[in-house]
Amino acid sequence: MPISIPMPPRRELLLSGIVSIRERRRHFPTGGARMPMRMLLPLVLIATAELLALDFGLGGPPPAPQVSAAVRDGRIEVTYRVPAGYHMVRQEEFLTFASNTAGYRVGQVEYPAGKRGASGEEEYVGEVTLAAPLERTVPPEKASKTLAIKAQWQMCDEEGTCFVPAEVTLQIAVDPAAIPEAGGAKAEPTAGTAPSARTPGVSAERAASPARSGAAASFWLMLVFALAGGAILNLMPCVLPVLSIKALGLVRDASERGRILKG
Repeated sequence: MPISIPMPPRRELLLSGIVSIRERRRHFPTGGARMPMRMLLPLVLIATAELLALDFGLGGPPPAPQVSAAVRDGRIEVTYRVPAGYHMVRQEEFLTFASNTAGYRVGQVEYPAGKRGASGEEEYVGEVTLAAPLERTVPPEKASKTLAIKAQWQMCDEEGTCFVPAEVTLQIAVDPAAIPEAGGAKAEPTAGTAPSARTPGVSAERAASPARSGAAASFWLMLVFALAGGAILNLMPCVLPVLSIKALGLVRDASERGRILKG
């Protein structure tokens, strides 16, 4: 025997639907259009990361060259071994090296001749060595025995695409005494030259007395000029009326005082 279930009227169904929607909005006030955006934001971030990780034919990050450095005969040499399929362009702002160690100074970097590329610039392939003079700016006993060299480069592929410049810091063991001193070595004073070494001090002390006497003479001379200038200003015609006015004022004050005393 079929069982008939009484269906609620359509009006009651609509009211129940409205009530359910209101209940959802009351419990989830940030629902509606905001909830999907919150759920979409992580997906967008994940998709962006995936897109950044893809290779769009730009060659990707190139392999770094093998870089080594050595000091020979007062010169520092930095050698780059460029991987196959890549080259480096002779650009002094990107392909260079410098010292990060206090007490040492690297001179101007010397570049060997490279082959002319399609862009008209010199290119280096395979192995290339840059060199520069190295000088010591402090005494040997104060200089470090380890030299830090920061080598820089920029790799380019065969299609002419150049990548972001990179760098590496190399640590080199050096003998400070074997590095030429900047400006030439200074001779140490010997026992025979010790008296002459004191001579400049004596002459400096003797020169101090004339300097002090000259300063005193200049002071008195300036004082004389100041007095003479004051006298000239007082005798100028434009100053005389002022002096007469002051004199009349003094006389008037004296007469006023006399009247007060008599009264």
